[in-house]
Amino acid sequence: MISQYFKQAWHQARTNVTYTVLYIIGVTLAMLFTMVMAMVLYVKMAPVYPEYGRANTYYINQVMFKADRMSMINSIGQKLYDDYISKLENAECTAMIQDGHHDFVQPADGSVDFEISMKHVRGDFFKMYDFDFLAGAPFAPEDAMAEIPDKAIITDVMADRLFGGADEAMGKTVTVDRYGYTVVGVVKAPSILTSESYAQLYRPMGKEFGQNGIQAFLGVGHVVIKVADDFAAEALSKEVKDLEARLNSSVLADIDGQKWTVDFRQQPIRHWQNVLVGGDEGNSGALNKIVWLYVVIIMVLLIVPAINLSGLIGGRMDTRLSELGIRKTYGAPRSWLMRQVIFENLLLTLCGAVLGMIGAWILVAGCRRWIFSIFDMHPADIPDWADVAVNTDMLFAPALFVIMLLLCLTVNLLSAIVPAWLYMRKPIVSSLYEKR
Repeated sequence: MISQYFKQAWHQARTNVTYTVLYIIGVTLAMLFTMVMAMVLYVKMAPVYPEYGRANTYYINQVMFKADRMSMINSIGQKLYDDYISKLENAECTAMIQDGHHDFVQPADGSVDFEISMKHVRGDFFKMYDFDFLAGAPFAPEDAMAEIPDKAIITDVMADRLFGGADEAMGKTVTVDRYGYTVVGVVKAPSILTSESYAQLYRPMGKEFGQNGIQAFLGVGHVVIKVADDFAAEALSKEVKDLEARLNSSVLADIDGQKWTVDFRQQPIRHWQNVLVGGDEGNSGALNKIVWLYVVIIMVLLIVPAINLSGLIGGRMDTRLSELGIRKTYGAPRSWLMRQVIFENLLLTLCGAVLGMIGAWILVAGCRRWIFSIFDMHPADIPDWADVAVNTDMLFAPALFVIMLLLCLTVNLLSAIVPAWLYMRKPIVSSLYEKR
């Protein structure tokens, strides 16, 4: 039976080349653009190196401070992190991160300075993210809390460029903005697409000096929190609300001669929320708009092509009515003919889906420097020197391919079943006398 279906499908494909090509092109384009969108979201949200714990990762990016008629939204300060956030009981680990800006390395061989991305980290950063250490180890406790940091961890790319290898880099000095850091570890380089963990050099944050009053609570970093499971996450949200109430009722009640209050702005938020809302954390309206935007995009990319394919199939069925009528006359049951038509469209859909998947891989790999910022609310320019690596874990995700393939097959098969079912209901006489 299956072999007969294949023979008939191959015959129809050969005798109706135009229809076959148009159908496959339609499915290919729908699958390609849908898959590109899915891959972009997958890279930003799925567990990839070294951010394997994204499902249990939460963020506090900025908080609002108010006093009398004054209000300001600011990043997290060291006092707020060290004395309160880092001590949250429902957090498995916490880290405070500050991104460096316009940091330049002065190579020891006297060659031209070059720009790098540097992260200032505090807390359990290297416990938060599963870096692959090629040499050395994470910062020792005394190094991590040093008032004036002089240790650094660099990537293997930096180690190769400056010293010729990971082992050769250990104990050597890296000079950044005329200040020297001793290399105590070398990690496998992450991609800039994993923005929370990406850098080429990591150094302890160091202590902020001269910060008093409300200024001690303000800073230039954000906080990442990892929890054990969803139950811990719920408890964490409640604990942060309790912390907010405690700060407002006592700690901030009289600072600099004013009564201050802090608003955590519906944070901590999950990783996927952080990806979607960007700088509008805590803004549920912005999140709803983004979610609806993706819903509309999916509808346009899948449903609109399916409607067009349904019309194409309907036109094709018009030319096959006499053929189907003859088969009915010779005893072919309607269910057999229906299965044959669906099988033919299933094969064409599979061909288009595979071509669309291959095209998506090529497009994402070839245009990776800009394609991952297409859906960002606040797209940032990727520096020329940044490593925009798209590894196999990002490109070849079996679960993602299967889900998108099933979605594509479902939508396109529905577009085939409806016109096929309508035409199969026509009487034999009407089918036999239908003009080709």
